[in-house]
Amino acid sequence: MSTSIKLYHYWRSSCSWRVRWALDYKGIEATLQPVSLLNGESEEPTHLARHPLGYVPVLEWQSLFLTDSSAIVRWLEERFPETPSLFPGTSDDRGRINALASIISSDTQPLQNLNVLQRHSADP
Repeated sequence: MSTSIKLYHYWRSSCSWRVRWALDYKGIEATLQPVSLLNGESEEPTHLARHPLGYVPVLEWQSLFLTDSSAIVRWLEERFPETPSLFPGTSDDRGRINALASIISSDTQPLQNLNVLQRHSADP
């Protein structure tokens, strides 16, 4: 499916991976634009205009900029309902899926973020 979606991402970002997997599973084409988190590129004014915290991923569609992988995945599901569903099954099944996604994005993944590693590790 051809769209005008652009995804700003970093290859090592687990959040970016989630969005790339969702795009691939749903068959949605997107232009992938790498943003380095290591060389200051994510802190440049052009990227901060897309995401004020300088994080990735950022999904651009028309004049919309979406941040946060969970929000992006849910937007993809609603915007492209004709593609395979990322949240199949009953409402109970979808509740479990959302709970697991929340555990990963809110509890586990932040401990692996670059800014946490830089602050609390001798060698990130």
